[in-house]
Amino acid sequence: PVFVPHEGGSKRFWGFTIALIRLPLLLEASKLNRIVENGYGYELSRNHPATGERVVFARSAKSDLEDPVPFEIALPNGTWRLSLAPRGGWRASSSLPAEVLLVVLISTLVACFAYALLRQPEILRREVRLRTRELAGTNQKLEAEIVERNRAEQQVRRHSEELEDLVQSRTERIQELERQRGESEKIAATGRMAARIAHEINNPLAGIKNSFLLIKDAVPEDHPDYTFVGRIENEIERITRIVRQMFELYRPDQKSSHEFSINEAIHDVVALLEPSRRVHDVAITVEMPEVPVVASLPEGSLRQVLFNIFQNAIEASPRGGLIKIAATFTEDGLSISVADHGSGISDAVGSQVFEPFFTSKGHLPGGGLGLGLSVSKSLVEGMGGSLDFESRDGQGTVFRIVLPRHGQTKESEDG
Repeated sequence: PVFVPHEGGSKRFWGFTIALIRLPLLLEASKLNRIVENGYGYELSRNHPATGERVVFARSAKSDLEDPVPFEIALPNGTWRLSLAPRGGWRASSSLPAEVLLVVLISTLVACFAYALLRQPEILRREVRLRTRELAGTNQKLEAEIVERNRAEQQVRRHSEELEDLVQSRTERIQELERQRGESEKIAATGRMAARIAHEINNPLAGIKNSFLLIKDAVPEDHPDYTFVGRIENEIERITRIVRQMFELYRPDQKSSHEFSINEAIHDVVALLEPSRRVHDVAITVEMPEVPVVASLPEGSLRQVLFNIFQNAIEASPRGGLIKIAATFTEDGLSISVADHGSGISDAVGSQVFEPFFTSKGHLPGGGLGLGLSVSKSLVEGMGGSLDFESRDGQGTVFRIVLPRHGQTKESEDG
């Protein structure tokens, strides 16, 4: 088994190695041929450690040795036996030194053979350690390359995501510019149409205003309907301002901001829509703080927005329906919500409700020009606020007007 160094000083199993010792090389290293040169024969065999089976690996001649002298060496892979005998058989020796020399020679050969066998495992272990170190170095290089490759892949992935985000952002920006260009073209067309309409309205409006001034003083203050005199005059003035603004549609006049009561403005608009409410047979509830709230805004613009939103809610409600008007105030601003229980606004129509000349009232008597919500959104944004809605098809609609309380406008924000 081979183990390689691992993190934390531990070792990790790598695999197995097998060492093959070729017998001719082993015999050559042990110098057994010297025995043959000196007139002796030999036989090299091994007894298997488990079965005891004897296997002959090498011999100097095909015939068996006569009364050989065995020399045994115990090794882990079995007991090795080297048997020696004279090739002509044993005979009495007349010289003791010759026998001693023979014994020394045989002992030397056996020692060399044993040394060669015992030395091989150490050589193998050294080779295994060397290869293990080489494998460990290669493994470290591979791990470093893998880490570097993963880092490079992460950088490529991050750059790819950033590029996709940039392309998506640029695409959305281009689409937004295209949408703004389309709206600008619609606004230009709206301005031309509004100028023509304002020109046509301006002349009869001047006649109405002059006639009202003649009969205004004829209504005594104790008359039951005297309260409508002031409202009529205010509405005539508001129509005059609307006509003037139609010449420069989507550029509301911000110089007429002054302090006024939001409570009173909402109640006045509801009172003006009383005839329309009775015709459509709907109920209107108003929820407001008991303490009147004063805001510094263009009152005429706000009244026009409220009139348009309230009128749309009345026309969208079924007979017997309920319209809820709620106003909430904070230190920084106010929010006015108008909820009806009509058929709602579908997703297909929702993206177009604020576009000029878009109307869904073609089935109603008198129809509509499709400028109400468009002008209202422009007026609200001109006051530094926002106008949006929430609706579910078949479950009614809630329009929400959010305005600053202290006369903040887009012009003042831009410096």
